[in-house]
Amino acid sequence: MKGQQEDYYQILGIEQTASQEEIKRAFRTLARQYHPDVSRLADGGAQFKKVAAAYEALKTDTQRAEYDARHAWQQHADLTEFATDMESLLRAWLATLSTPLSTYAISISPEEALRGNARLFRLPTPRGRERLIKIHIPPGVTDGQRIRFHVKSGGGGKTPDVMHIKIKIIHAQSSTPSGHDHAGRTTIDR
Repeated sequence: MKGQQEDYYQILGIEQTASQEEIKRAFRTLARQYHPDVSRLADGGAQFKKVAAAYEALKTDTQRAEYDARHAWQQHADLTEFATDMESLLRAWLATLSTPLSTYAISISPEEALRGNARLFRLPTPRGRERLIKIHIPPGVTDGQRIRFHVKSGGGGKTPDVMHIKIKIIHAQSSTPSGHDHAGRTTIDR
């Protein structure tokens, strides 16, 4: 089919079910083999570019989900296949939604920002319940900084949910800092 994208899993020599570590290992092996400074093959530079493009598309869970959805769409571009394979196309699209990228805002004290801390947070779930999670805030965070965390999926999924925490440093002194309850837990706001 004209304009069809190459299969990046095939380029890296891995299965679609490969872990992120397997993807990284395959890329490093092939990059050493095809790097223009090392390879004596006539098409080593072109092969290296293909390997680098494949790794770039698959190196994070989010980029990989986007690639899988695009790749599934291109494989099903033929209308007859599209009609007969609608279920698999829908499954591929739904797979891109399995690792939502959520951003939450939390307030911390200047001391926590300087030294870092581990705290329990109340995380809202899609079903309207709350889940307690423990997050380690690294030392030296700044006001407005976003920190990326992987949280084990509460729904029993194989891949962790990805969330961003936006840090707000509060400088006002009060008996109970805003967003905290007396048990030392923090409510996360969207």
